[in-house]
Amino acid sequence: MSATGAAPAPTRGPAVVPEPEIPGAHATEDATEDVTQVDPCDPGTVAAASPDGWTPLYCGGGWARVALPQSDGMKLLRWDGTGWHDVEPAGETMTGFRCYDRAGLVTEGAPEELFGNITVC
Repeated sequence: MSATGAAPAPTRGPAVVPEPEIPGAHATEDATEDVTQVDPCDPGTVAAASPDGWTPLYCGGGWARVALPQSDGMKLLRWDGTGWHDVEPAGETMTGFRCYDRAGLVTEGAPEELFGNITVC
C-alpha cells in the first residue's frame, strides 16, 4: 500500500502482438532458433500470392501455374525464397491473353510440367 492507502498500480510489460499467420508455414524444432519455414507449394501459400481467386494448378521447382476459375485466365508465378511473384509475360495474344516465352523460361530453369495449357508466344 502507498502512503495514501491506495494499492500501487500494476506495471505492464510491452504489448505482445501476435505474428500474422502465413499460409503453409510451420515452426521448426531447432532448439537454437525459432524459425518459421514456408512450404512454397502449399496451396494456401500459392493462392495468397494472387488473392483475387487464382487457383494453383501446378507447383514445383520454384515455379507455379495458376488459373482464374471459370475463365481462360492463366499466369505463371516464381518463388524467390520468401514469396511468389508474377512472371512477366512475353506478350499478348490477339485476343488479349498473356503469352510466355517457353524457351526463355526453360533456360531460366522452368520445368516442362509448368507449361500445361499456358499460351506460348
